[in-house]
Amino acid sequence: MTFTLFPILDWMADLYAQPISRDRFKAYLEKLQGSSRGDLEVPIMAYNPMARAHVAESLEALRALDAEAIVRRAVGGLALLPEVEVEVRVVINLADDVGGGWTNRYATDYAATFRTSALVKRRFCTPHFWTSETYSPALIEERAVAAAARFAYGYAHGQPVSLRQHLEQEQYVAGVAGLEGGELPPAVARHAEAHQDSEDHALIFNFFYGDEASDSLGYRTFGMPAFAGFRYAAQLAG
Repeated sequence: MTFTLFPILDWMADLYAQPISRDRFKAYLEKLQGSSRGDLEVPIMAYNPMARAHVAESLEALRALDAEAIVRRAVGGLALLPEVEVEVRVVINLADDVGGGWTNRYATDYAATFRTSALVKRRFCTPHFWTSETYSPALIEERAVAAAARFAYGYAHGQPVSLRQHLEQEQYVAGVAGLEGGELPPAVARHAEAHQDSEDHALIFNFFYGDEASDSLGYRTFGMPAFAGFRYAAQLAG
């Protein structure tokens, strides 16, 4: 399995330089769908085609760091599923979690992390960045490696269904990317053990993103701290 960068930041910068209009939205859709309306040609779903200045500024911050060169180097040396002869195109996505209206940070992240079968089928990998973040080369590299590891895991195992399967995926990702979990209350491990076979989306979402994220979507809460599931998976990997 090889990972190859598909450059998109310059194209998005040119798009954002255009006035906000139907023409700009149409250009975005044509890039997204290509000649087949309703299909996926280039995975830029997280971008807001009608974004305002703050999104363009975040895009420029990524370009100033030469983010695509960092991603190219980070994924180019990975040896994931070496027996699989598949080329995967890596496309940076930038989601707006500041301006509101286009995306919910947590729902978008869940989909990008755990609902990737359509992208795996099309051989796309989409490391996500957020307008609220401060970017650094280390963050860009970590995000790219984690996204590649998720692609490889999804290719080999399919999408997770139960809480246990979600955790197994993220434990693998944390091991590949060298993620650290830090300290967590003992209740997190007990919760994971008690509900490992659950397929309840609200419970699984809450376990990984915490009570505040669940509240933002009107989901039930179970007393989980922010990003508990990811941190617990990193503990298991360590």
